[in-house]
Amino acid sequence: MRPSVLGFAIVLVFGSACSENPTAPPFDQSRLSADLAAVRDVLAAPVVRSVGYLFFGTPLPRPAAGEPLIPDSLLGKTLTWSCATHSYAVSAETGAPANGVRLRLYQLAYNGAIECPTTVIGQVDVLEIQAEGAARAVRMTATGMNGGDPLVDFIVARGLTDPFGTSTANGFVSDGHERVGFQSTSGYNSTTHASVSTTQVDDSARDFYETLDESAQNGVDTYSDAVDLTLRNADHTLELTGTANWFNTYRSWDEVVTVDRLPFAKVGGQMVPGGDQPTITPAGLTSEQRQLVLDVVNTPAVLGTGLGNVLAIARRLVDTP
Repeated sequence: MRPSVLGFAIVLVFGSACSENPTAPPFDQSRLSADLAAVRDVLAAPVVRSVGYLFFGTPLPRPAAGEPLIPDSLLGKTLTWSCATHSYAVSAETGAPANGVRLRLYQLAYNGAIECPTTVIGQVDVLEIQAEGAARAVRMTATGMNGGDPLVDFIVARGLTDPFGTSTANGFVSDGHERVGFQSTSGYNSTTHASVSTTQVDDSARDFYETLDESAQNGVDTYSDAVDLTLRNADHTLELTGTANWFNTYRSWDEVVTVDRLPFAKVGGQMVPGGDQPTITPAGLTSEQRQLVLDVVNTPAVLGTGLGNVLAIARRLVDTP
């Protein structure tokens, strides 16, 4: 729970410094906001979102012990979506890789489900591969409707000595203009209800980098997430530390934002109704500064949902004996 300890230490610094009316060093808030928005836009791109939907709608279940990750019956096949059955099924289409399976990607509705009648926007190929030091490994590559360079390309592997539920992912996602690379390791702490993960994201064209360490605890209608998020560009480093909690539809925050290690804002609020915002202090922040803080606070969820869904199906496939 290192983020919580670090967050507590920074709260003490923030509290003592507040009486002296400190100011964080000048920094380009607009640039940081634009950098965060660029990553969000890539993760929300149609093909990237459609790959993420496969975790909920794909017919590729977790294989049994000793079985191949992709059944022989699906090798070389293309799966398409049926609005009648609301599921993927083998089609007569050709062109799929002989050593993998291809799934058509479709335009999603606002609620994240595939729109019917369907509109094809691309395809993703799923292949079981051999990776050095890996017990299981999957590569997924997605392109748009007209082919071209991949918009999604990554490998997820479970190491030879890794426990079940642990995997490492490396690759990139793109909207066709912006490209975001990533490395991510996820697993469990003591039980399947206590997860830990580290995610590194880079937009090298912007010279912008994100590192997120999380330690989450799941309960009955509860969720607690201890975070340590670092955002870095060529000029400054912004960090978010502390915890965010959910209880049914209520949320609580106890987090601190620093700029170049100096206190910038405190994020708080207890049992806040869903949809409402946390309390941000000091009160003298500009509207642009407050929005930046909110964007930073939401970044763990953006990465967890956008990137987590993209990787979820491959993680499920490699998590087999």
